[in-house]
Amino acid sequence: MADLMTMAFGMEFSSPVVVSSGPAGFGSELAEMIDMSCVGAFTFKSVTREERKGNQPPRIVDCGYGMLASIGLQNPGIENFISDILPQSREWNTRIIVSIAAFNLEDFGYMSSILNTVEDFDVLELNLSCPNVEAGKEDPVTDPEYAGTVVARVKDGFKTRPVTVKLSPESSPTELFLKKCEDSGADGFTLFNAFHGARFDVDTGKPFLKRVDGAYTSPALKPLILRKIHLARQITSKPIIASGGTSTAEDILEYMSSGADLVSFGLISAIEPELLMDIPGHLGQLLKARGYESLSDYRSFLAETTKSNL
Repeated sequence: MADLMTMAFGMEFSSPVVVSSGPAGFGSELAEMIDMSCVGAFTFKSVTREERKGNQPPRIVDCGYGMLASIGLQNPGIENFISDILPQSREWNTRIIVSIAAFNLEDFGYMSSILNTVEDFDVLELNLSCPNVEAGKEDPVTDPEYAGTVVARVKDGFKTRPVTVKLSPESSPTELFLKKCEDSGADGFTLFNAFHGARFDVDTGKPFLKRVDGAYTSPALKPLILRKIHLARQITSKPIIASGGTSTAEDILEYMSSGADLVSFGLISAIEPELLMDIPGHLGQLLKARGYESLSDYRSFLAETTKSNL
């Protein structure tokens, strides 16, 4: 099989396959079903400073061609996460990404400072994208200046490892968010979280979700995310973790063609987790069939193609 090792954030990943934050929760159930070493990295569900019970049910609705979820950042809080959950990942033999979310600068600063001295993970994801929690006056989803302020605060207290900033596809203009975050010290980007969506019961006239709207994930989103990542790559040279619309090994090559360095899988990790184990093998076959001995060779080809198009 072709060598799938790839470099990003100044470190090696055994493959570009990343389990995205959210659908796989905190990984314990996934680790019982698959060999976690088959993926290049696992991203924990976002954690807040205090424990959160999440939104009232119903919180998930199957759309047939995707899923709407309104979980509301349910998590045990940063202290419990560090003591009870994070240590479990020591046995997984893969890169670990810890994701944090907060509703004010103080909480962002508090969590990043605590995590600065915590081992057992490789990259910190700063979630500035959650669409299901009402923000206060200052909102990093809609205000690029504040997004940059949050990044600066986190980088001030977290200096031991890279920070990737997760943005919403609805944060506009994207180029301004990227610039503000990069200028404030972002080491890379996770692009993007889910779009807003809603569904209604035609018999009752009421929304399926208690909070009406939720995060929509679906393979149908792939063309939208591909376009946005292609535009983002023209703005930043920082590592990009593609997120949204992925379900196959071929998607990895397409996302890399658009400018991504790593490619995350969310929905598939929740509904068909066993397929995650097949994706690296399929990716190797795709590369071999195209005459590449390694993923690095393919990325070199993409780099030359990009130069010739300038």
